[in-house]
Amino acid sequence: MLELDLSADIQALRQTFGDIREVVDVDSLRADITRLSDEAGAPDLWDDPDAAQKVTSALSHKQAELKRVTEVEQRLDDLEVLVGLANEMEDEDSAAEARSELATGCDLVYVAHDAKMGYPAVRFGVPDMHFHAWMLGMRAAMEMMVTGDSISGDEAVRLGWANRAFDEADLDDEVLAVAERVALIPTDIVSLNKRTVHRAMDAMGMRAAIRQGTELCALGTKAATFEEFITKSREQGLTNALKERDAPFGDYRTGS
Repeated sequence: MLELDLSADIQALRQTFGDIREVVDVDSLRADITRLSDEAGAPDLWDDPDAAQKVTSALSHKQAELKRVTEVEQRLDDLEVLVGLANEMEDEDSAAEARSELATGCDLVYVAHDAKMGYPAVRFGVPDMHFHAWMLGMRAAMEMMVTGDSISGDEAVRLGWANRAFDEADLDDEVLAVAERVALIPTDIVSLNKRTVHRAMDAMGMRAAIRQGTELCALGTKAATFEEFITKSREQGLTNALKERDAPFGDYRTGS
């Protein structure tokens, strides 16, 4: 019986996200957007071009900031739903999708040698988190995006999605050993050093690429293939729809 318990991991992410919401002050952000929207809609806005540009620029910036926050919240909600579906259907492949999604949001990733990492949802839609190119490189990312195939833990390490792979029996102990080494460095310095890596990825365009991808994800929900899959999952049940999706590939739910 499948028992995928990621509740502690998701709760930790929600706690971090809650701290971010407090710092961002979402309520004030929404109020600012409402106020700026009213100002931007004023008939005489462009009587003073300099002031108008400041208003529209501030509005665009705050709308983008709110969008980033709401997208993270939606991803957490989607992850909880995916875990729930995996347990309800006792579906190891949905569990693999959930684990892959969670791993993508982590700074360090350690896996078992035979772990299954993948995102087969690309077979009927567009991901809401476009990490492949950054984590795997262009060629491997392209192959996974156009096939939905999975890779092993060892392959994930080789391609750069994961840090290291261990025997499953040793995984917990090995990860704790890494955590103990990290803990030897003062928290304030670790936080700053993590930020240097995050900012470097941001400077190389990672944030912009992910934001661009969300537009493609939205377009994907209007694609005929996506709508057909949603209809089929409602009529036949999600498990049957997923099996039909993967049958031509002979993997995931239909593999030996």
